[in-house]
Amino acid sequence: MATSADNVYILKCIEKCENYSKYLNNDGNEIILEPDLFKSFLKNIKDKTFEPYMDVDSEYELLFPYKLEMGKAIPLTLKEIKKYPKTYEYLITYKKDLQNRSNIKSNNWWVYPYPKNLSIMEEPKLIIPVLSLYPRLIYDDNGFYMTGGGGGPFYGLRPLDKEMSIFYLMGILNSNVFNYYVSKKSTQMRGGYFRYSKQYIEQFPIPLNQNADIIENVKKIINLNKELKNTNTPKGIKLLQGQIDFISSKINQLVYELYGLTDDDAKIIENSLNKEF
Repeated sequence: MATSADNVYILKCIEKCENYSKYLNNDGNEIILEPDLFKSFLKNIKDKTFEPYMDVDSEYELLFPYKLEMGKAIPLTLKEIKKYPKTYEYLITYKKDLQNRSNIKSNNWWVYPYPKNLSIMEEPKLIIPVLSLYPRLIYDDNGFYMTGGGGGPFYGLRPLDKEMSIFYLMGILNSNVFNYYVSKKSTQMRGGYFRYSKQYIEQFPIPLNQNADIIENVKKIINLNKELKNTNTPKGIKLLQGQIDFISSKINQLVYELYGLTDDDAKIIENSLNKEF
């Protein structure tokens, strides 16, 4: 999806109440809007706050002038938006700017010009940052909306094969094997970043014989990350992080075995990745 006016549609939420929410607008001023037309939005990432398998939060929300019906995103009418007077007034403030976007009709100026995939954003999915030092896939069951595409910042992924577990796919794409593959196919950018583009994801071979141990351990590490998020004591954090690191290493070993790689092959991969970073 693309709004062509992110400064209007994507706002930082600073306080949520039952009938209204406080947001910061593009000028940094507080505004009060009805929360009904907003969706959770994943805007950007910061290192160490977006790691593989992590339970991620976002302060941002997306103004969503649509209703979801029978698997389709249907634009709200202006009459429907007027039921939310503060949000309506907010949109009217930017009417001229929104009308000037390309691919927008003057009688439908409040919608997105490129509303791709809106109806499936809230379904469980994997999210990967396009530019990253290494694969950082998270499992999203919070229904995050996001912008994406060739320039990122994110891709949303699901297995094409409905019989394939999303957790199996996640374990493989978060592995050293996939990391190594992209490091050899992609050009390293400034700061050591690689582009985890659609082409590399689509071309990477995924064995169809799903490994139940990979699936089980991916589910474990996701749950441990949720516990870690709610743990405040240094001892508890250290204990959980140790468990997470152990299971992550175990998943990597399972993926090596899945691809028929030897211990020597694994050492070559890990030595290469250590040099990259």
